[in-house]
Formats: sequence, C-alpha cells, structure tokens
Amino acid sequence: MLIDRSQVYAMVQQYIWSEICKLDSPAVNIVLDELMRTAVDGPFGSRRSEIITDTVGTLSSINVRGRILSKLRKVNRRIGHRF
Repeated sequence: MLIDRSQVYAMVQQYIWSEICKLDSPAVNIVLDELMRTAVDGPFGSRRSEIITDTVGTLSSINVRGRILSKLRKVNRRIGHRF
C-alpha cells in the first residue's frame, strides 16, 4: 500500500491539528506562538508559509481565531511605531 505526501498532509491536517485545537488554552497558545514564529521567519509565499496557513485554517475555532487576531494586533502595534 502506497500513500503519497498529499494524502498524508491531508490526514495530518484533518486528524492531528483538529485534535490539537481541542486541547486546553495554554497548549493551544504554545502551538499558535510557534506557528506564528515560524510563519514570520519564513519568506512570504513559500511552501512553508502555505502549510502554516492551511494549519491555522484547520485550527479555526472561535477561540483560536480570537487568539490569532489578538496576536496580529499586538504585532501591528509594535510594527506601527517603527514607521
């Protein structure tokens, strides 16, 4: 039986990340922090940033969306003072 990368990727997105989303708040915060850090470190439009975008989309519960918006506002406030 052979499985290609796209099938594994889809299964990871569907089963693993959706379960991580259900964890308690501190665990989800750690995951989001690491995803945000990885997204910021990578080049815009790269394969890595696309994977992170898909992953964050999988984590799209109301609580996770609120945390992401909060983190984006915080970054925006920091960056806004530089310009």
